[in-house]
Amino acid sequence: MLSGGEKARVALAKMLVRPAAFLCLDEPTNHLDLASREVLEGALAAFPGTIVFISHDRYFINRIATGIVEVTHGTLVTYLGSYDDYLDAKARAAAAASVVPTPRPRVVAPPPARPEPAPRASRPESSRRAGKVAKDVRELRRRLEDVERQIHQLEARLAEIGERLGDPAFYADGERVRAVAAERKSAEEQVTWLMREWEQLSTALAAHE
Repeated sequence: MLSGGEKARVALAKMLVRPAAFLCLDEPTNHLDLASREVLEGALAAFPGTIVFISHDRYFINRIATGIVEVTHGTLVTYLGSYDDYLDAKARAAAAASVVPTPRPRVVAPPPARPEPAPRASRPESSRRAGKVAKDVRELRRRLEDVERQIHQLEARLAEIGERLGDPAFYADGERVRAVAAERKSAEEQVTWLMREWEQLSTALAAHE
């Protein structure tokens, strides 16, 4: 007779009251309201064992995770720290990948006396490719910075909404509560899509290494 959210709460409650050394969680904050999520985060933050979890909730990841594992083309790469630390590491790697090495000057033998006028040499193919790569990298970095700026703005707005929802007096106006809750949901969805784009852009930049 329980709904999906109620079943999730029962399962999480059973898990948290049963002693364990290792927890595996898949999207644990799905179907949870704000109050339930805060209780879960507090319990997991105090959990003394090891937790391996998958989540699209960036705020949950930042509060709980002490390491991020990225799976790319069948390879596991571990980043120590929170999700923000992971983003910083990826940004540094992308910046390093955008550096295009300057080609060494070619050594040319002196021409013979009275050389005949030679046709103007066309631009080497390698130079054209390097120029195109540099242009692509600049465009990717520009879009990446724009996406990061949008994410930071949305996160700041979500933090403001979280503070308002934590005030009991705020719930006196039901219409306002519904409007703010809808705005919060929309902002979280935008952050999810922007994070996916950020990952795609970071992968594209890493491909230029």
